[in-house]
Amino acid sequence: MGDEVGANPYEAYQRGEGAVTIAETFTGLKSAFDDAITAAKTAAVEPPCANAYPDFGEANAALMADIQEHGMSLGGNVQAGAQQTANTDSEAGDDFTDVGGVLSRQINEQTSRYTGE
Repeated sequence: MGDEVGANPYEAYQRGEGAVTIAETFTGLKSAFDDAITAAKTAAVEPPCANAYPDFGEANAALMADIQEHGMSLGGNVQAGAQQTANTDSEAGDDFTDVGGVLSRQINEQTSRYTGE
């Protein structure tokens, strides 16, 4: 049975919530990067070094914006995937009849889809 594919939509959704929490820390990443570049330029003693920071900042500011955007969409994408998995399971289940009782083996660490035990 090791070649089966499956997903637990509830666990996936919880992990999506965790990804959203992490992604929220990305808010303002580009602004923080710009501030760090300004501080580094100010702290640099040698003019050649100080003059290089603005070019470095401009070259990488777009990357910081991209990281922020990708981080913000990550959690939503994981949650949307979990919801789609749950919808697919529900639609597929409509064609089956319940045999009742306890299952002979655990599925998603549960023996009953109704009680969650």
